[in-house]
Amino acid sequence: MVPIAHLSAGLAVYKISSISNLQIENSILMGTALLGSLAPDIDGLFGSKMKDHRYTIFHAPIFWLSIYLITHALLTTFGYQQFLTYLITFIIGTFIH
Repeated sequence: MVPIAHLSAGLAVYKISSISNLQIENSILMGTALLGSLAPDIDGLFGSKMKDHRYTIFHAPIFWLSIYLITHALLTTFGYQQFLTYLITFIIGTFIH
């Protein structure tokens, strides 16, 4: 998929998230959703060939689930619950990717 298609998926995640969380600053939430939709393609920065980039760790759902669980635990443990909406929006963007 081309980056514009990934960004469209991120925009859809943002729209859904902003409906349920009207108190969140929309520009940050949109940026979080868009970054999440592009995050699995971060391997492109490391010189991975486009035809092989789906076989890296960044395209494995278990990788992103692990990142989510660890980050959620850290945010909850250290009292940063206000960032959970951003984390959830980011991770939904990665799975929609």
